[in-house]
Amino acid sequence: MDHQIYDLIYAEEPKAKFAEAFTTAKIEDASDFVHEERFSILLPPEVTTMEYYKFLIRNHFGNVSLNFGLAVTQRSPELLEAWNQIKVERAQAKLEEEVRIVDDLIIERKVQ
Repeated sequence: MDHQIYDLIYAEEPKAKFAEAFTTAKIEDASDFVHEERFSILLPPEVTTMEYYKFLIRNHFGNVSLNFGLAVTQRSPELLEAWNQIKVERAQAKLEEEVRIVDDLIIERKVQ
């Protein structure tokens, strides 16, 4: 059985970013008399929960996602794993940048 992720996003601004990242997702206005500037997203079955959480974390959309908020309160193992993977990716990118800076300094000193 296919599992599809449904979420409510409580902001209008990120709609284009969601549409760009998930081109086959069903995105609809979900505003009502209480919540304005809200939209819903139904992701295709091939998008995993882990991929979705990583997208939310990378783009700083966790604070506007109902799904993400619920996962935080429930201490979802998938959310914790997504966060750990993002931390490792960020640490690796920072390390690579620091190595590049040192390499540039070494090359610059050799040239002098």
